[in-house]
Amino acid sequence: MPGFPATRTPVIQPTTCATNKIADFHEADKTNIGFPAMASKWPSTVTLALLRFFLVFLYIPGLGMAPGKGSADWATYPEDLTHLLDFLYKQRSHIGDVGNWDKTVMNEAAAHMASNWPPKKGGPKTANSIATKWKGTRKLYDQILQAKQKAYPGASGWTYSENLGFNVKDDTQDAWSNFVKAHPHFKPFATRGWPHFTTVDPGNCRPRRRALSAIPGTLAAVPG
Repeated sequence: MPGFPATRTPVIQPTTCATNKIADFHEADKTNIGFPAMASKWPSTVTLALLRFFLVFLYIPGLGMAPGKGSADWATYPEDLTHLLDFLYKQRSHIGDVGNWDKTVMNEAAAHMASNWPPKKGGPKTANSIATKWKGTRKLYDQILQAKQKAYPGASGWTYSENLGFNVKDDTQDAWSNFVKAHPHFKPFATRGWPHFTTVDPGNCRPRRRALSAIPGTLAAVPG
C-alpha cells in the first residue's frame, strides 16, 4: 500500500532441539511397531487366543484336554463301566470280605479312568462317583443272581440265563412289559444277559482266604 513499506512474512527456522526431535520421530516410525504393523499380526494373535480357549475351556474327545463339568456320566458310554470293572478285577486282592473296596483302590481307579479313559461327557469319574457306581453294580449283581436262582420276588415265572437274559418272546411280551414296570432294572435283559455278571461275581473278585470252617477249632481255605 502507498505510504507503507513492503513487509515480508518471517521464516522461523526450527531450533536445533526441535530439529532433532522431528528427526528422532521419523526414525522411530521406521523401527517401532505402529498400528499398520500390529494389524498385520492381528490374525495370528486371534488364532492363538481361540486355540487357547479351546484347550482350556472345551473338551475334545481323544485329545486328553480339559474334562467336562458336572456329575460323572456312566450311561452315555457303557464301555466306561467295562474299563472300570476290568481295572477293579485286577485289584481284586484288595477287596474286603463284604465286597467293598478301600479308599486307596478307589483313588487309583479314579486316576486310572482319568488317565486312560477321560470323560467324553459329564464330569470326571472321581473316587466317590466310582464307589457309588460300584455299589449300584453290586446291587444289580445280587438282583440278577436272585433271578437266576428263582429267588427274586415276583420273578419266579421267569428263567434267566447269561446268554439269553430272560428270553422274552412274542407271546410273553405283554407279561414282560408288566414285569419291568415294577422292576425296571431288568429291562435291558429281555433277550440278552448282563455282560459283567462273571466279572462282578464275588467268587471271582475276591481271592481265596482262610476262615473258620463249620468245625470249631479248625481252619480251612474257602473260596472268597
